[in-house]
Amino acid sequence: MRNWIILFVFSLLLLTACMFFEQKHSVTLAITDIYGMPVSYARTTWVSSNGLEFHFQADARGVAYASLPAGRYQVKVEDGFFYHIDEIVVSKPANLATSLSSYDKNHIACVTRWKDGDAVDMLVAGSGVCFALMEVSGCGFISTEFPLFVLPQIGEDVETRATFWVKSPDSDLSPLVYHELPRGASARILEIYPQEVLSRTVTAEDWVEPPIRTVFPVTSLRNAGDLCQGSSLISGQDGIVNVWDLIYLLNRYKTNDPSADIGRMGDTLTLPPTGPFVANVNPDGYVDVWDLILLLNAYGATWDKVNTPFPPVIDSVVTTPTPNTFSIQWHPVFSNDVQEQYRLFDLNSPGQFSTSTAALKTVSKSVTQTTFSTTKSHIALCAVNTSAGYPNTFFSSPTFFTLPASSLPQLFFQSPTYSVPVGGTITVRLLAQGLPSFQTIELLLGFTGDLHLSEVTAGTVFNTNARLLNGQNLSEFYVHATHLYGQSNALFEGA
Repeated sequence: MRNWIILFVFSLLLLTACMFFEQKHSVTLAITDIYGMPVSYARTTWVSSNGLEFHFQADARGVAYASLPAGRYQVKVEDGFFYHIDEIVVSKPANLATSLSSYDKNHIACVTRWKDGDAVDMLVAGSGVCFALMEVSGCGFISTEFPLFVLPQIGEDVETRATFWVKSPDSDLSPLVYHELPRGASARILEIYPQEVLSRTVTAEDWVEPPIRTVFPVTSLRNAGDLCQGSSLISGQDGIVNVWDLIYLLNRYKTNDPSADIGRMGDTLTLPPTGPFVANVNPDGYVDVWDLILLLNAYGATWDKVNTPFPPVIDSVVTTPTPNTFSIQWHPVFSNDVQEQYRLFDLNSPGQFSTSTAALKTVSKSVTQTTFSTTKSHIALCAVNTSAGYPNTFFSSPTFFTLPASSLPQLFFQSPTYSVPVGGTITVRLLAQGLPSFQTIELLLGFTGDLHLSEVTAGTVFNTNARLLNGQNLSEFYVHATHLYGQSNALFEGA
């Protein structure tokens, strides 16, 4: 037994010595992110095929220097936000490069990049991060712009201050957001709130059709996050949800201040352009992330916007038998919208539209079809909110429509000339194409030779009666026909 132990220890020492004296190769790995910026201080982990693990860290310029035995390695490179996994075969000295392309969209981290000859600290967040709470220390700077809000310190500790990462309402199309930190500043992430965690889908059971609404007072925007009166940061409403309301809320974050308490988890807001303004909010006595989410969902909302109706949708415009007269049909986008009436305008081009122009026709909100007459080429239909003393304030965007052109009427004889024997009968057939409508028509019959018109009888095309106007034995006859079949209005000019 003792001999076996001695043999095992000797073999282990021999294997260790072989590994120690095994030739190693120098490998440099240049590391960049998906935007091509060198990743300072990136961490690399090399795992060989037999399970040995090696760790190397990149320098400020994003280059990691490794000395490795020959072999196949699985390599993971990461910087706290980005990462990349690759397989590298080491058989000789080599200069390699890799790009960090993978990341968690619901993550935010502090990273360092080599930029303009210096290592620069940055915050980087994926598109799924809606809100993050952190501490920034080492620099007494203030930021009141998206995405980083570092507010003036309230209290004695000016070195470490609460900081908020807030996703900008217009950054939905950006997969990543970078934000440089001032030199000397460091950030520590405390809480991360991804959008998918904060979002709540309203089910059919949650939805209640709101009543028909009228003009909302300015104070109603309080339920959407209009908490203060602009840069004065005085509690109240100024008719817009903007950055000052956000700062007002963040200054009271995680307090019981009722002036910044909007609602709770599960509350919903509907605002244009999603739909008419509906606020289903229930203050819970505590200012937290749910109040912030409600405010961000309403960011940019104004008193004008919530009181302006959506433009109506034109379903059809068709001509009628009456010249230059049309029938129009439309519908509102939302049944609970704010309009009290619809106004129809006629114009020669969309560029001439103005709400100060007299309307061609005005109808109540319950009407969705009407007829109108115009010789202009375009119409514009607007929904108008006339409630509470604002008859000309809240016009929807106009819905334009190009009117169909009327075809020119054409009248012609089925046969332009006739040759008949003495005592014969001529049947003159009058045809119409594209003729809108008319009551009367005058027909001129020209002839040569010794023609005597004895009578004019009922025709077969319009099923009408006609009579001779001017006598006989002339070179021309005029015939006047009335009450043409199926027609009821005046002949178009030029027909």
